[in-house]
Amino acid sequence: MSDSMTVIYIEKTGHVVAATTRAVDTGEPELEALVGAELPLRPRREAGDDELAVVAPAAILKAKSVALDLAVLSHPLGFVVNGGLLAALPESEVVEASQVSLETVACSVDYNTAGGKPPEEIEVLTIVRGPDPVDDQLRVQSGKIATDQTAATMSLAILPGEAEAAIPNGGETYTVCVAFPGRRIGFFPVTPA
Repeated sequence: MSDSMTVIYIEKTGHVVAATTRAVDTGEPELEALVGAELPLRPRREAGDDELAVVAPAAILKAKSVALDLAVLSHPLGFVVNGGLLAALPESEVVEASQVSLETVACSVDYNTAGGKPPEEIEVLTIVRGPDPVDDQLRVQSGKIATDQTAATMSLAILPGEAEAAIPNGGETYTVCVAFPGRRIGFFPVTPA
């Protein structure tokens, strides 16, 4: 086994979503060879978590070769790529369900539950999966929470910068995956308001 590994991470936020070793270190990996068009994501395995799975399109991901770290291999969602290095995220720092709201045309994320403002502008990324993941379009939104704001509201779209993709207002529950710096990725069942 090589003394390096490959991490796959969300480009906008640095959150590691997968890690793998290679028999031989062949330099920087090609993302497409590792994930194809998309990568399934889900929270740590616990009873009932399968319905909280989402799919991350390759367009929002990057791959990087880093030094081998067994902790990252066993729990990649607990780490971020920060300046080319890996950093652990505290288990106590997670996005909470109360920070996420969903409407038929937008997804909102609060910086924290107390209405505080971030010390610096931060990137936010959400992935919204419909109640029928086979037939439903995947919606991926990115935005920023500025230092003078408490939240980011992002129009639902197929991918950042693409055509808007409103969801029906039928009271069905959607899975929302939220990533922003300093917090572990959160996965939540959310019914549009």
